[in-house]
Amino acid sequence: MFTDLGTAAELLFSPTSLMLVAIGSFLGIIVGAIPGLTGAMLIALALPLTFSMGGELALVLLVSMYVGSVSGGLVTATLLRMPGTPASIMTTLDGYPMAQQGKSGRALALGIGASFVGGMISWGFLVCLAEPMAIWSLSFGPFEFTALVLVAMVLIMSVSGRSLSLGVLAGAIGVLIAMPGSSPATGVSRWTLGLHELDDGFKLLPVLIGLFAVNQVIRQLLCSGNEGGVDSKLSLNRRILHSPSGRVEPKRGEGRVLESSPRLGSTLLEKEGEVKLHDLNDEGGNVSHASAESTSVIDSGDALLFHRRDLRTHGPNLLRSSLIGTWIGILPGIGANIGSVIAYAAAKKSSKHPEQFGHGSEEGVVASESANNATIGGALIPLVSMGIPGSVIDAILLGAFVIHGLQPGPMLMQQNPLAVQTIMGALLLANVFTLLFLLVGARSMVRVASIPRYVLLPVVMIFCVIGSFALANRMFDVWVMLGFGVAGYLLERARIPLAPLVIGFVLAPIGEEHLSAGLMQSGGSWLPLIQRPISMTLCVVAAAIFSWTLWQRFHRNDSTHSNAP
Repeated sequence: MFTDLGTAAELLFSPTSLMLVAIGSFLGIIVGAIPGLTGAMLIALALPLTFSMGGELALVLLVSMYVGSVSGGLVTATLLRMPGTPASIMTTLDGYPMAQQGKSGRALALGIGASFVGGMISWGFLVCLAEPMAIWSLSFGPFEFTALVLVAMVLIMSVSGRSLSLGVLAGAIGVLIAMPGSSPATGVSRWTLGLHELDDGFKLLPVLIGLFAVNQVIRQLLCSGNEGGVDSKLSLNRRILHSPSGRVEPKRGEGRVLESSPRLGSTLLEKEGEVKLHDLNDEGGNVSHASAESTSVIDSGDALLFHRRDLRTHGPNLLRSSLIGTWIGILPGIGANIGSVIAYAAAKKSSKHPEQFGHGSEEGVVASESANNATIGGALIPLVSMGIPGSVIDAILLGAFVIHGLQPGPMLMQQNPLAVQTIMGALLLANVFTLLFLLVGARSMVRVASIPRYVLLPVVMIFCVIGSFALANRMFDVWVMLGFGVAGYLLERARIPLAPLVIGFVLAPIGEEHLSAGLMQSGGSWLPLIQRPISMTLCVVAAAIFSWTLWQRFHRNDSTHSNAP
């Protein structure tokens, strides 16, 4: 894999590449700091701008945006109690109370340092594990890849929301969206409704821009209308429920479920009002509150430095949270949000002072920020080694690979090791640049969150139209983008998660292609799927995950009914 290391280093340290890393990291931080804008939206919008670049340089820019967007949310989460990204919600719980106590510099220093350490640890795992996983997956045949896609789909649907049925529905919708176009088995067009524009199916880019950018614009426009025109503050009521048994039950009126992982025992709820942290393991609930108003508390005298003594004090927490984040990142479809929640819950359980969590605990800030950044390197491992996206942003990166003529998977390291080494190097450089940008500009970055939406949203919409049209110079993709924007908004209003939909849309063609190849090799027999050791093992794993998820849901429902008055 490291045969082209010198070429990759020369490429990465060229002026063009360093400029792309700087631009990508900076834009990622800015977008990550603005509530309502997401890294997925930024990368989807930026993808058309990379058409004129080489594949390696395009990935340098997109990976840098990925890192910056996850890290940028910590600034506004700490100073304004406005988590720019869902991955920074847990930082809000302790970072903002620290700022109110006059320790904003200390909170930012811990968050910035933990983000860097978490990112570097996951980068180490990416470098060490990507090649062994790729070599191992070289022994995969068509049926093994089909079973692997099946595992990914089951895992995504089981952890992507409060309702398994909604997760399954979202995944099924994604598969259906992937159906129009030419069949990979026969080459015959299907479900095109007579539209020759659909001969190749729905293009990934307009679908992604619609689901994540146009959807966001629609939501912000409607939200602005309801709240007086400017979404200048983010009213939140987020509550963490954690129990070893995995029985997680919101009470009536506590809000809607944002993220749920019953298998991991954590659920994230949202409701208009205030911030709460609740641990079901504590007597009396141990509910911590943070005030609702958005207040900027900046102690300009503090240096945003992560001291050596912080490594000694928070070392075990840093390591544990980074490992949790890396592992959560490797699992398909879970992402940084759940990674920070699980790491936060683990830090609280292991802490000598759990009562401080939610009131300005340094351990809480460290756990959240190290874990959410560690998910990036973890999520890139299955992407580059097996071609399986671990998150929505990874699904967009998968599309970027394909658009630039690169095929992620086990053969990528053999056919184009330069691309793999470039991604690894870009992740390393992006972490360093993000660290420097945050150290230098964290204080002034607070003003970014106050950019009026009536300025921001038209610019985003213009980029949506240009990006979709530039893909193939046809208006059909623009209409597809607008259609999926409306569909994405309605689906989220119906609480149908978009992550399983996107991953299903991306994985369905991969699974169908391998299944078709396998069936042609076996003369139409499905038996190799359960006769070959690896594919049989993966099928058993998929069945076990699905059965365990069902058992948990039924067990939880039974407990709810038995506890009902």
